[in-house]
Amino acid sequence: MISNGMISQTCKGQFAFLPLGQRVLDKLQKVVEDELNQIGAQKVSMPLMATAQLWNKSGRWERNGSIMFKTKNCENAEFCLQPTGEEMITEIVAHHGAGISDGRPLLLYQSTEKFRNEARPEYGMIRSTQFLMNDLYSFDVSLQSASNTYKIVTDAYKRIFFERLGLTEIQIVDAENGDMGGDVSHEYHLQNAAAQDHIALCRDCKTSTLWSPNIKCEKCDNKMESVPTVEVAHTFMLGTEYSSVFNAKGDDGIPYSMNCFGIGLTRLIAASIDTLSTGNAMRLPYPLSPFKVAIVLPKPTGAVTPPLDFAYSMLDTLEGLRNLDGDILIDDRIQKSVGRRLNELNQLGIPHIFVIQAKKSFQPHDHIRIEYLRTEPRSKEFIDCGILNHSQMLSVLRNNI
Repeated sequence: MISNGMISQTCKGQFAFLPLGQRVLDKLQKVVEDELNQIGAQKVSMPLMATAQLWNKSGRWERNGSIMFKTKNCENAEFCLQPTGEEMITEIVAHHGAGISDGRPLLLYQSTEKFRNEARPEYGMIRSTQFLMNDLYSFDVSLQSASNTYKIVTDAYKRIFFERLGLTEIQIVDAENGDMGGDVSHEYHLQNAAAQDHIALCRDCKTSTLWSPNIKCEKCDNKMESVPTVEVAHTFMLGTEYSSVFNAKGDDGIPYSMNCFGIGLTRLIAASIDTLSTGNAMRLPYPLSPFKVAIVLPKPTGAVTPPLDFAYSMLDTLEGLRNLDGDILIDDRIQKSVGRRLNELNQLGIPHIFVIQAKKSFQPHDHIRIEYLRTEPRSKEFIDCGILNHSQMLSVLRNNI
């Protein structure tokens, strides 16, 4: 990500997103938020800092002390940079959560920066001290209703990972709730050589669970293998762990049943790149590519001049196609050779690349010869798809975008 100009390290464990990386991050955030909006979740934005008083109510000020960045204001009041938002969202709902009823849960989410005082930040964005997370919190009037909501949201997560992003390598495993509290939780692991975590995987029936030595598959009794992974999401059924403490109750005085859900957006991008890339050729899930299409202009030689008018008229045509508006890169760096530019585009993993071949005249459009190249996840080199004319190129894009 650094070598391709997506991020820049500002200090150990912290990174700035540059324009290319921000495009990828914005696309992922949109995919996630689109799916959450579809199930009736509503977006909010909470402060990054919270008071010690708030976190002391849940008891996590001390329990989580080692992983939190803490500070004091000019009045000597203590604050933390929040690693998660259960305390704050529950207190908000306690004051503004009227209208929650059976079958009508309240689902609130945000996509904001989180902070962890990591002892050993490493692997770039996979283990950093500051990261972007999408966290969702649900409130129901009963445990049964909360269980139904949990399924609705986790089904949305499956659509995000498997259908929208095509990350079929993700394994969902039962997990411990740990410091979060509650009774049920699941971790979402992406197979990844960075090996932040390990899960146990049965190669025969594909069952997966948390790793422990000599573990056997509960379904087929075969010995399970240790698979290196990165945890990219986590979901919890919290019960009344927080709602009872913060007095988030229904009209009947019974505390709401809560769930919480989180996707590490920046971690997911980094882990996806590690999983899908080969050598120096960066690859991302197709919907997250920095640009879907690149048009490479020829380098001027002799009487041949760069076809700028042609390229920009083509751009107007392409942007009229479905899902292409603002997603086309015109590579007009004609001072560089075509080969060098193609190498850089390959490293960025642009899915569709069209190279306009040099000629003296670029009119009419259908006489233009265009080389069509593609990249795919795990492909190290371009896939050569042949020579097209202008009409054929439009046909390809209509059918493949």
